[in-house]
Amino acid sequence: MAEAILLFYSGNTWSQVMLHPQRRTVHWILQVVGSLCVIVGIALEYYWRDINNKLHFHDTHSILGLVALILMLLSMTNGVGALFSVELRRKIKPVYMKLGHQFVGLCCFVIGMAALVLGFDKKIFRNNSTPEMRTTLQVFTVLVILTSSLGVIRTILSQLKTMFR
Repeated sequence: MAEAILLFYSGNTWSQVMLHPQRRTVHWILQVVGSLCVIVGIALEYYWRDINNKLHFHDTHSILGLVALILMLLSMTNGVGALFSVELRRKIKPVYMKLGHQFVGLCCFVIGMAALVLGFDKKIFRNNSTPEMRTTLQVFTVLVILTSSLGVIRTILSQLKTMFR
């Protein structure tokens, strides 16, 4: 999902050879694949907890994951609106559709990645890795959050300036 966000960032070299419509297509394909992985992962964890009589959504990791899931579904919904914003421009300005999609998507991404960082401290991960490995993964995940978010934040600020001119 991070790479799908980076597609539109000017510093991303591999996507610079693509035209904007191609980037948009690759973006939604990567997001759909990533979203399906998230949904399957959460469903499997929910099922496992259910059959083992464990609590659902009881810690920060799982609550952040649930919030990210809800935001992901909202982002996907308004992403379709943003994709067809030119066709919908008589009802709502494209900048509003795109801005909403970018803002909700950014919140979803940051919260989901925060859940991932916390997941590295879960018992199953602690039992199967070293402390150095967990710290390394947490640091790299935070770096991915920062680098992936820069372009989106810049775009959101630019669109806000355009809206309030």
